[in-house]
Amino acid sequence: MRSTFNVLFFLKKNAKKKDGTAPIVARITINGKNSQFNTKQFITKDIWNVELNRVKGWNAEAKKINGVLDEIKSSLRNHYND
Repeated sequence: MRSTFNVLFFLKKNAKKKDGTAPIVARITINGKNSQFNTKQFITKDIWNVELNRVKGWNAEAKKINGVLDEIKSSLRNHYND
């Protein structure tokens, strides 16, 4: 039986904080069943790249948050493959 695994990040725009930032949420899909959790990373919607599921730009904040997202994705894949 073939197994599927995917990790997707998205901005939860309807959960904005007073400062205008919204949480980045991770969605894990395994064999058609999904679960999601808050990554505890917050950004404004104008710096979110919907197509790439990443923060736009090369500034320190974008690099830091994209690094956290990469670590989360890598950790989830490692746990899935074990």
